[in-house]
Amino acid sequence: MNNDYAILDHQSWLGYLQPEGLVVSPAALSDAGVLIDRNAAPLQRELVAQLAEQKVGNMQLLALRHLPDFFVQFLGWPIEALLSGSAIPENLRVPMPEFGETLCPDWVLTSLARPGEQAQVQLLIQQLPLAADLDARSDSDSAKRWSASPSQRMERLLRETNVPIGLLCNGTVLRLIYAPRGENPGSISFPFSAMREVAGRPIVSALHSLLGCAALFTAPSHARLPALLKASRDYQARVSDQLSEQVLDALYELLRGFQAANVRSHHRLLAEVLAREPQDIYRGLLTVLMRLVFLLFAEDSGFCMKAKIRARFQIENTIAFIVDARDFLASTSFQLCKRPKTKSPS
Repeated sequence: MNNDYAILDHQSWLGYLQPEGLVVSPAALSDAGVLIDRNAAPLQRELVAQLAEQKVGNMQLLALRHLPDFFVQFLGWPIEALLSGSAIPENLRVPMPEFGETLCPDWVLTSLARPGEQAQVQLLIQQLPLAADLDARSDSDSAKRWSASPSQRMERLLRETNVPIGLLCNGTVLRLIYAPRGENPGSISFPFSAMREVAGRPIVSALHSLLGCAALFTAPSHARLPALLKASRDYQARVSDQLSEQVLDALYELLRGFQAANVRSHHRLLAEVLAREPQDIYRGLLTVLMRLVFLLFAEDSGFCMKAKIRARFQIENTIAFIVDARDFLASTSFQLCKRPKTKSPS
């Protein structure tokens, strides 16, 4: 039960922030013992102390006073683990001669190495001008200049340096980017204005849980940020594999129902489709199942009212479902790729 509450807490703040791609999964966070502090008011006051109203054009925006102070004073990072300027290793600078520029982080966070050991790079950080758009492509007068957005530049830097975790900050938003080499990137943005509100306290707690000193330096290895991000990807892969197996089992179950109905109709029910293209049965049933999976996901994510979903798609009995699926087969042109021909289950 406690695990269920932990997952709901993580789903709540993730649902508010709406990550782009996969960054962290509620189940992986819960399994690692990462909990949202429901009494985050003291932590929120510490964050607000790092913020100030700053003028941008004709607007007053709530922004960080000083980014390094935020890292050290709020997140609790050891100052000796934060590198900048000439202290940044040369292998974290990525020259791009085709565009006449070099990608380089403004700060690098390393691990705390023991005597005789070499510190490991944990994440790369770039600071942008106040309120700069993280996703806007730069206007370039030169055809040779790279017009990528700050987020795209950071993703490229992370892949080229083989450091999968990065932070972008424009003073008003802190964005966590996860871009492992060979995988799709994911990102999640923490707006400071939202975290000042009472309703933003879970987000403050989540930010501190992911990027605080414990998550990067002192927690058990399985509960640190790199392990949490990797475990989230692994968990998603397991869920996808399990879902595919369940869909395949349901497909065979439906096929058996069609076979039984076909026998009861003296082989008239499927005569036409079997004579024309037998694989349409597989493709049609698979389409029905995938649409049901989509609707169930939409229901679970709160995109549609549960009562309407149930009223429209509740299956009263097997016969009614077979009739609906048969009508669907008769009225729809299926465009899915052909399934490899296999022997029908008996």
